[in-house]
Amino acid sequence: MNPYELIDRLCDITTMQADIIRKQQAVIMQHGIEIESQELDELLRNAELRMDQVEYCKRRL
Repeated sequence: MNPYELIDRLCDITTMQADIIRKQQAVIMQHGIEIESQELDELLRNAELRMDQVEYCKRRL
């Protein structure tokens, strides 16, 4: 496996993990569980931003 293929696979796994987190968030909201945490909100925003940046850079490879 060459380095680009490895990076692509790792990005795919990270994307899968992000999808799982989004689904968990939806389930929590559907059950009316309210979690007010600025720290978690900020972590989620940062993770989404970084994922977008990595995906954008990956497209140029």
